[in-house]
Amino acid sequence: MSEIQGVRLHVNNAADVAFSGRLLGEYSTQNAGGTKDRWTELRLWETEAGAWIVESVGKSTAGREIDLRDVKTIPRDPERTENRDDRVAVMEAFGWSIVAKAFARTMGWDVVRRVP
Repeated sequence: MSEIQGVRLHVNNAADVAFSGRLLGEYSTQNAGGTKDRWTELRLWETEAGAWIVESVGKSTAGREIDLRDVKTIPRDPERTENRDDRVAVMEAFGWSIVAKAFARTMGWDVVRRVP
């Protein structure tokens, strides 16, 4: 887990988001050689107050395209350790995409819905 730092996220089509917090996890679809001209980056931040910030960025180095960043906030009780509901909220914010599921695997999360 990273150290607390000041963070400002430049969001498309919404107000920018600023907070003091730490990065809990991230995932990128960019390959090791960095040769893709379009890729996705997902990040999960925790604020000093305990809220989670879910960041999704569509990155591009192609032509005049710009990065597209979306940010959602998940309020949490700072006294409670993370639980399945928090993880499901993150997955919902990421849209349950294949990239989101890869992010969950890197976090060691079990987000499978068990059906009796």
